[in-house]
Amino acid sequence: EDTVRCIVSNMTEDADLAGELLQRRELQLIDAQDSDDEVDWQTWRPSPRELHSDPSDRKRVSHTHKNMDIMSILVNIYGTKELFVNEYRNLLADRILSNNNFDGDKERRHLELLSYRFGQDEINKCSVMLRDVAESKKSTDLLEARWKTADNTDPKPDFSVSPIILSAQFWPTLREEKLTLPARVQHSLDAYKKSYEVLKSTRTVEWMPHLGKVEVEIQVGDTVQTKSLTPTQAAVLVILEERGKVSWDELSNLLSVAVAPLRRKLACLFSAGLVVEREGGVIEPLEVRAMETSIGGTAGAAAGVTSFHSDDEEADSAMMTGNDLKQEDLNCYWMYTVSMLRNMKSLTAERIHSMLKMFSKAGSNSTELSQEDLTFFLNSKVKQEQLVYSNGVYRLPDKT
Repeated sequence: EDTVRCIVSNMTEDADLAGELLQRRELQLIDAQDSDDEVDWQTWRPSPRELHSDPSDRKRVSHTHKNMDIMSILVNIYGTKELFVNEYRNLLADRILSNNNFDGDKERRHLELLSYRFGQDEINKCSVMLRDVAESKKSTDLLEARWKTADNTDPKPDFSVSPIILSAQFWPTLREEKLTLPARVQHSLDAYKKSYEVLKSTRTVEWMPHLGKVEVEIQVGDTVQTKSLTPTQAAVLVILEERGKVSWDELSNLLSVAVAPLRRKLACLFSAGLVVEREGGVIEPLEVRAMETSIGGTAGAAAGVTSFHSDDEEADSAMMTGNDLKQEDLNCYWMYTVSMLRNMKSLTAERIHSMLKMFSKAGSNSTELSQEDLTFFLNSKVKQEQLVYSNGVYRLPDKT
């Protein structure tokens, strides 16, 4: 997974593999029936050169290897076209939601080139994601024009709000996280939502307040600094502006975020000298006299904007990690398994696996669980006393 992510990132960031996108040719994929998957890798040995003395063998070797470009080789080694396109979709979502310098024109160029390599059908979802960005900007521009009119009666945010309104079925799974915003920030988001519902009478928005970027102007002494922060970091500065100082426990309760992840998220604010921790776990700002806020930032950051990032790369990402997605699928499979055992009393692992395969095919976002993984998962539930295993079948304990 990490290898594919590095390859796709390198390919779309003007790095070593960027030239591969410029080759407007389809990928040369090895047919599964021609592969050596059935050969035991522990006993495999390369064929002697004399075995390829026949002209037909030389022609086959030439066609398989010499005509295959670097990108085709990488896709054949590490996965399928779908795997690479899905990884680019994840990367694109992260760039849109987590980067103030998102360049839509550059990504549209990437999509055009990717369509030659992977096929137009494979990247349609990515095209919808870019269209969401453009449509969101149009909606915000229309609302801002309405707010400026003299007869406007729609609620108006106290500061600039530039959301990305997602077509959820076309986006990859985003990271879920609870965050309670300060009242005056939430008021502006509510005002935008009400105005949007007036503009689009049949539509509404549901906020994901932990995602995106916030541009904040901070006056420290006589100097005004423009910072690009995460919503959690910006919310902390708003609270400190209102209260002057706050303890870790109070901050945790106000934001609905546990203290441990909160410390990790705010580490960069401490290192930048914007806040300081006093004796007794009390947090105070360092001479912050005024602050202006702008939520959004996906249209591009102004010159001189400093962007803060956590040391934990996954914490800054808008995407769910592979482990998060796997755990989510396991929780879903567990609910199906409990339901089946309640109806059928007892089942073998093979029977449970065959029935879960139908559920995984029905859900486009779920990954299929192998027989070995399922058995390991069921046995872990036995150890947790959530299942009983006897005579080759699994059943629910009597107390369930």
